[in-house]
Amino acid sequence: VAACGERDTSPTLTDPATPAAVTPTPGAPPLSASARRDEVRLEALTRRVARSLRDPAFRAYVKAELDRSPFAEHKVQFQRFLHSNGRRALHDLARSNGEQEADIETDADAAIAVEMYFPVPAHRAAWTGDANLLVATAVADHEAPIAFDLQGRRQLLDPATPPAMPVLAI
Repeated sequence: VAACGERDTSPTLTDPATPAAVTPTPGAPPLSASARRDEVRLEALTRRVARSLRDPAFRAYVKAELDRSPFAEHKVQFQRFLHSNGRRALHDLARSNGEQEADIETDADAAIAVEMYFPVPAHRAAWTGDANLLVATAVADHEAPIAFDLQGRRQLLDPATPPAMPVLAI
C-alpha cells in the first residue's frame, strides 16, 4: 500500500492515540527503524482518515475523488489529495480529529508517499459511500494490515484473506 518515495524520517507524530508499539505479524522479519517510523506515521494518518469518514459529506467527497481517478484501481495519491481542492481533506481531517491542520500536514509530509484505494476489486464495487468501511495500512508486503473502523478502533486484518467489509487502503 505504500508507494515509493524518500521522505524525511524524523518522528513528528502529533496523534496522541497512536500506540507506542505496533503488533508485528507473527513470523515476519523485524522492520528497520525507518520502516518502523513509516508504519507509525501511516497508522496515525489512517486512524485520522477513518475517524473523518464518519462524516457522510467527507465519505461522499472521498468516493467522488476515487471514482474520478484515471489511474489503475482508481488510486489517489494521498498527500496530493490532502492539498487538493483548497486543502479540503486536510481541513476535514483536522476538524474531525480535533487537531490543527499543520500537525496533520507535518505528519503526512514526513510519511512515505502513499496512495489511497480499494485493493480488492469487489470492495471497490460494493462500497457506495456508506459507513460500512474499514481503513487500513501496511508498510511491508504480506504484513497484517492495521485497520480502523470509523470510530477509530484498531484491529489487525488477515494478510491472506480480505474481510467481507470493504477496506480502503492507505
